Amino acid sequence: MKEFYNNLDEATLVLCSLSIILFAGFLLTRLTKRLHLPNVSGYILAGVLIGPQVAALVPSHILDHMGFVSDIALAFIAFGVESFLKRMF
Repeated sequence: MKEFYNNLDEATLVLCSLSIILFAGFLLTRLTKRLHLPNVSGYILAGVLIGPQVAALVPSHILDHMGFVSDIALAFIAFGVESFLKRMF
């Protein structure tokens, strides 16, 4: 995978990383919906699986510069948790 990433310019690498992150989140939330779990579980599992410690699908130097994506993701997760908690109570 590193050889593939070395041949890409920085903008293409960022776009590929974002698409991998979004696609993994989408797939794993589909799985967690079938298991009747909140979407947050799917997001966390996707992050662990595609992160540098497990599959390394997203390079760590790209993740270091994506603080804004983390903030946006946390906002979406907070809204998702709120709707899940409203259904529980």
